[in-house]
Amino acid sequence: TKDYFSLHKNEKESIEGMIQSKKNGALSKVIVMLNTAAGINFDLLAEYKDDIDCCIWVCQPGWEGINEIGRIFSG
Repeated sequence: TKDYFSLHKNEKESIEGMIQSKKNGALSKVIVMLNTAAGINFDLLAEYKDDIDCCIWVCQPGWEGINEIGRIFSG
């Protein structure tokens, strides 16, 4: 369905492009970060579950929170 909780066409194309880049060896991992207070229909991401290495929902982390997310991703 095309509702507020679905992935937008551009979001879907971005995920598929990153997955293809990973398969081609240009990326080592695909990480999806959801920076939104709104919910999302995770059924739409589930179709990519074998190709996405990590999915994190950060829900409006604020100025300092976004810095910490960068630290988490960089190890």
